[in-house]
Amino acid sequence: MTVNLPEEPITLNVDPVRIEQVVTNLLHNAAKYTPEGGQIHLSVARQANQAVIRVRDNGIGIAPEHIHEIFDLFMQVDNSLERSLGGLGIGLTLVKSLTELHAGSVEAQSGGLGEGSEFTIRLPGLPSQTGSDQVLAVSPPAIPPRRVLIVDDSQDSTESLSRLIRSQGHEVRTALDGASALAVADEFRPDLVLLDLGMPVISGFEVASKLRARPEFDDVIIIAVSGYGQEETLNRSLDAGFDDYAVKPIDLDKLNGLMRRTRRRD
Repeated sequence: MTVNLPEEPITLNVDPVRIEQVVTNLLHNAAKYTPEGGQIHLSVARQANQAVIRVRDNGIGIAPEHIHEIFDLFMQVDNSLERSLGGLGIGLTLVKSLTELHAGSVEAQSGGLGEGSEFTIRLPGLPSQTGSDQVLAVSPPAIPPRRVLIVDDSQDSTESLSRLIRSQGHEVRTALDGASALAVADEFRPDLVLLDLGMPVISGFEVASKLRARPEFDDVIIIAVSGYGQEETLNRSLDAGFDDYAVKPIDLDKLNGLMRRTRRRD
């Protein structure tokens, strides 16, 4: 993998969590559909007053008849007799919707099967700030380090969220199922638990109930995390002992607000 970045920073007015998710999805697809030993290129450049992000690979490519529908929900294009694209097919749809919510655009290009693919994201930039006109960022008060337990049966989601939280200076442990979550909680004694609801065998609701039944977890903040935001699910999570509810992907401001509600446990 090669990365080319501009010498001067490009200022954008964006939600960094969402844009990270866009780029991560494109890189994940490039890695998934490029054979071992292949090449992936990530580049960022300024064109006029836009930031242009390109992810290019020399993988399995896209057939010409599918290039315009590749962003459709649940679209799966099997371009190889040896491998299936798999998954739910929502990654590129998410890329398109999040990019357009930021007043940007995304396009896909490919020379055809076996010719690799290139995805281009264009986002509106802000004017360069120099000299006396420079914008000064006001940092929010620092949040003391917390112990955070992330529980989600999606390894990709767990790893992405744990990287984000560690980058804020917090200590993180993860679990991919309910039984492991209870075992890790016993040893780790988290200050905050981000708990996915829809897990097999032991659901997030049951994990929360088991934690709340034990006095040593009375003061732990437990947050229900779900890909859906229905009022019925919200009410059920509060009844199960959750302190709050967050919809995936968790907003950075929301996450920091949750951190400020917790206190470090001895």
